[in-house]
Amino acid sequence: MSALIRVAGAYSIMPSVLVKPSPEALRHIRLLSEQIAGSLSAFIDCEYSVRLDEGLIVVDTSDAVETAGVVSRFPGVAYAAMVERVGVSFDEVLGAIVDAGRRGIYPNERFGVSVEASYSPPPSYSKDLASVAISHLIGEVIDRGARPDDKNPEKIIHAVITKDSAYIFTHSYRGLGGLPYNLLCDCITLVEPTLRSLVGSWLIQRTGFGARYLVVKHPDHGGRRLYQALEAFSLLRMHVPARTVRLTVVDVSNLRAGEGGSGYTWAEFKASIAVEAAGSEGVGAVSLPLNPGLSIGVLSKHLSRQVWLLTPSAFLTVEELSSYARRIGVRRALPSDAAYDTQILLDASGRAVSDIRSLTRSILDRALRVDVEEGLVDAHKLLDQIL
Repeated sequence: MSALIRVAGAYSIMPSVLVKPSPEALRHIRLLSEQIAGSLSAFIDCEYSVRLDEGLIVVDTSDAVETAGVVSRFPGVAYAAMVERVGVSFDEVLGAIVDAGRRGIYPNERFGVSVEASYSPPPSYSKDLASVAISHLIGEVIDRGARPDDKNPEKIIHAVITKDSAYIFTHSYRGLGGLPYNLLCDCITLVEPTLRSLVGSWLIQRTGFGARYLVVKHPDHGGRRLYQALEAFSLLRMHVPARTVRLTVVDVSNLRAGEGGSGYTWAEFKASIAVEAAGSEGVGAVSLPLNPGLSIGVLSKHLSRQVWLLTPSAFLTVEELSSYARRIGVRRALPSDAAYDTQILLDASGRAVSDIRSLTRSILDRALRVDVEEGLVDAHKLLDQIL
């Protein structure tokens, strides 16, 4: 039975959300379930409980719609669906499939039935159940002009069956796949309001790294660019199943950018800040939004300790970056790269910076570090807190 909550002296049945791990995450399902259980309260304000059921995660919740939407954004999730939970007898599952189809199949829709068992049922059980359900549904919805279509259905009624329960649904939120968040080591992630930065940071999270976010306030853009960077951070935060994430903001507004000449570029400077931050915090990796035209080889002379230097979006095309950005939830146009990265870093007096490591350390000593507990971040509120 679904979990029960007491309401005004009576009991009401909580709806359930079925969470299917991605193939890569299945071996780490317990970690994923623990992350969901521990982090949901940062995103939603409702009663919930989380349990495992034979390779599946079930969230019993008083707000199934919001819960399914939140969980589907977490790395390691194949899909999250609002489900009806019934017994596993043939007749009970059949009745639930037909009821779901009767309610959910629209006029003139092509439909199908999918039966998936997480254990070894009797031979042909799944096929027979799907076939009989289709036959019953034809009689129920034929007057709507709906018809079965095995190859190109517009609507599929799903039945996912374990030894003790059957979960029926017609709609699901597509997940991000990948590995669970923070399966690997933490990673300092440089966040900028560019497609390459946003997509690269998202890919790092989806690959199993934990994220500690770094934002650099550039002198030529002031508060507006800082706000845009915090907007990018707020999108990334939505995909992190953690109660708290660390955001570090460094202010380099006293520095300048110049053209030509020798010295360190802004891309190298920001990378140096990220590497030094990783060393001081004992973090094992750094994610940088560098494009193929930029080199980080010069940094090898300035590393304070060995870290993994990761550039997950370095060789993605603009079209690929845009496609990923839509999945992340970007709603406004962003440049693909930071326009000033190839410019030379100048100090307050206008001279090229020669000692980048000392400069980096002094900047990090003055950095603002914020532990963000809200799952859905208000960029305006966060900007006010920083400024």
